[in-house]
Amino acid sequence: MLKKTILFFTLTFLLTISMNSLAQFGKLLKKAQSTDHNSTEGKEGKLIFAHTEFESFDAAAPHAIDEVKDGEEVWIYVKLSKPIGNYTNVQKFTDNEGNLVENVSFMIQFSSRGNSSGKFSEQPVFVKGGEKGERGMVINKGYVAYLDDIDLEKTTEFKMCLSKYIRHKSSFVFLKPIGGGNAGTWDTEIRLKGKNDNVFASGGLMSNLANGIPNYRKAWKAYEQIIQNGDIADNVLPPTGKFNDASVKAAVIKEAKASGIVAEKIVFTTDAWAETINPNDAYQRKERHVFGYITYKNGEQCMYSMAEATQTLVSGNWSASSVKLYNTGTPILCSMTK
Repeated sequence: MLKKTILFFTLTFLLTISMNSLAQFGKLLKKAQSTDHNSTEGKEGKLIFAHTEFESFDAAAPHAIDEVKDGEEVWIYVKLSKPIGNYTNVQKFTDNEGNLVENVSFMIQFSSRGNSSGKFSEQPVFVKGGEKGERGMVINKGYVAYLDDIDLEKTTEFKMCLSKYIRHKSSFVFLKPIGGGNAGTWDTEIRLKGKNDNVFASGGLMSNLANGIPNYRKAWKAYEQIIQNGDIADNVLPPTGKFNDASVKAAVIKEAKASGIVAEKIVFTTDAWAETINPNDAYQRKERHVFGYITYKNGEQCMYSMAEATQTLVSGNWSASSVKLYNTGTPILCSMTK
C-alpha cells in the first residue's frame, strides 16, 4: 500500500515539474516502479534497447540494456504481434497532378517514464511515402524519420538508432532532449503511437548522465545540422524558371559576397515577377518578388542557398532590388551543379 502511494504521488508530481527538476526525483521514481524497464506488458509489441546494431530483435535480446551513459550508442528493437500495417496511421489524398498519394506513419515519443500524457520530444516515422503533404506541401525531410524495407503486410519487427544520424534508420527523439538538455539522472521512456493514437510498444531506459553530456551534446549538434540542412542524399536543386535579369543577378551576387559566399552560379526558379501588397508598409505600396538559388563551395563541399529579390514601387518606378538569402549551407552533390 505504501509503495502504491509513493508511486501515485511521484507520477502525479512529475506532471508539474520541468525536465531540469526531474533529476532530483530520478532515483525515487526508479525505486517506486515495480515493473522492469524493458517491460511492454499489455502492449501489442515488445521494445528493447541495446548498445549496438544487431540483425534482429532475437539477436539483440540477450544484450538488452536498461541504462545508458553519455556517449553510448542507443538502439531500439521492436517486435510486433501483427504486421506493422495494423498499427500505423494512413493518409490518402490526391496531389496537384491528380496522382494518389499514400503516407503511412507512426509517432515515436520520448518522455519521463510513467508520464502517459507528457513528452519531451516526438517525431513522425514514415514507413511508406512521406515525400508530399496535402495541398502541395513539401515535407521537410529533416524533421521526420523514415524506415526502409518495410512491408506493411509482412514486417513484424524493425530497429532504429537513437544516438546518431543514420539515413532511413534513426530518430532524434532521444538526442534532442538529452544532448540538448542538462546533466542529471532521467528515468525515461520511448513510446510508439499509431492508429487512433494508441501506444503499440514502449520501453523504459534510465539515462544516467549525472557526470555531464559532452558526447551526447556533440552528437546532437551534428544531428541538428542534418535537420537544418538536410541529408545530402535527399537534397535537390529547385527547378529552373524562365526569368532572367542581369541587374537582379548582380544584386544577388553582391548580397552573397557580403555574407561571405562566392557565388558560382545563379539560377532563377520563377518565370516572372510576382506582385504583392506589403501589409506592413504604411503606404500599402506594391512589391514584386523573384526567387532563385546560388551554388557555391565550402571547401570541397558543394552547397546552395536560396535567394529572394524584392523591389518596391515608389512614385511609379520600381526600386533597386533588395536581396534576402535563406537556407544557406545546404549541401548538395557536386554533380547537380554542372
